[in-house]
Amino acid sequence: RRYPVIDAFKYLFTGEDNASARKRTPAEQAAFEKEQQRLPGVFAQGVKEIPYSLTGVGANIADLYAKAFKAIGLDGTGAETIAIGARLRATEGFKAGDALMPTGDEGAIKRGVFSGVRSLPGSLAGLGTAAIAGPLAGAGFIGAQTQGRPYVEARNQGLDVGEATRFAAVDTAIEIGTEYVPFARLLNDTKVGSTLGKRLLRNLVDEQIGEQAATALQDLNAWATLPENESKTFNDYLAERPDAALQTAIATLVSSGATNT
Repeated sequence: RRYPVIDAFKYLFTGEDNASARKRTPAEQAAFEKEQQRLPGVFAQGVKEIPYSLTGVGANIADLYAKAFKAIGLDGTGAETIAIGARLRATEGFKAGDALMPTGDEGAIKRGVFSGVRSLPGSLAGLGTAAIAGPLAGAGFIGAQTQGRPYVEARNQGLDVGEATRFAAVDTAIEIGTEYVPFARLLNDTKVGSTLGKRLLRNLVDEQIGEQAATALQDLNAWATLPENESKTFNDYLAERPDAALQTAIATLVSSGATNT
């Protein structure tokens, strides 16, 4: 019997993504060591993606300024130029991160581990913000990071400023709503001196519930809004849920486990 949680930790620390105890050949060992070296690079890219995401937010703001200027008869060219530059810079950054991630045929467990490591810097930054300014501020910081990427993706797929802003705003609202409770409970448990085990268990449960909801709702938003999904039926969306849920569970396990220790 396979246990995805155990397999995730096994992959994270040994690189093995199967239940076989067969000794690796020299070629397999070399490939395994190369895989191990990918994770620090993914973490480093996650650090870089915080400013890339905020650059995407900047592109959104500049586009809105340009739209407002034009609505009142003023020249919005300068703001449009800033928006285009910011969007291109953010796109380059996101593509660099995507290039480091496992492909779809490499399995949900491996993709979940890499996704958890990639999102860890943003989670740590959000937790730090929550510790200083409160859980709402922490959730808001995570939300601000969330706003950038969907906006850039929507604009790159041809949606206009208003459509892309609405799409990104929905993703952001979902993210803030699902991050607030885990941040609030984690900070309270830390304040009252809960044991590491109790704090970790409660936060893992809170995060799993929140992240599963966020994934399902944000994927639904993308299915309903983005041009790339125009040919997909609602049954296609439903068919993707098991794999998406497993990947989210593994990513949350990795990210939450790290932020609690």
